[in-house]
Amino acid sequence: MKSILAVLAFLCIALFSCKKEDKKIVDKNDTMTGTWDFSSVSTSTYTSKEFKLGGFKQKSETTLNYVTENNTGRLVITDSTITTTGLAYTIYSQIKTYNYKDDVLTDSSQKPYNLSFYEPQSFCSYKAIGSDSISFITGGLSAFSDSIFRAKASGAKIKLNGDTLMLKQYIHKDSTEVRLGVVYHIVQTGTANMTLLRHKD
Repeated sequence: MKSILAVLAFLCIALFSCKKEDKKIVDKNDTMTGTWDFSSVSTSTYTSKEFKLGGFKQKSETTLNYVTENNTGRLVITDSTITTTGLAYTIYSQIKTYNYKDDVLTDSSQKPYNLSFYEPQSFCSYKAIGSDSISFITGGLSAFSDSIFRAKASGAKIKLNGDTLMLKQYIHKDSTEVRLGVVYHIVQTGTANMTLLRHKD
């Protein structure tokens, strides 16, 4: 089964503080529009699944943490859109699972989670939410909009530090599913931190 990770399509918005009366000129390096090189994404995700079976409360917890490697790609940000070109990375990590019966740990396991991702090009629209956040109008870039747990993330916190742009995206989904008459309560949470470096010509 092909897994698509999170971590997270996010990017930023230009913050302009020009005033006609003082004719202030804004340095383009102080805004978030422009061309950026993809540096990395670090992600932490957690999923819990609870259900009743045979009169006992069953629960499983799954975690996945990683930092992407072999990162390449470029992102162009305007005041309302984000376009990526040649975005690629690899992940080498472990999915850890813990199973409980009436809140007592019964077993645990882990399995490799290795992924090579490449997307020639993608596009999304966004809007500013205050001065430190953005919201994706169309769900975010496909490379980051879904996690392995298929939990949608709709926005990101942004921080610009010189030529480094950092974005933090939160994932949260609380749902109920019914399978063969069994009701499952599923909670999925996580964060994805993306780092971009301003492209130098």
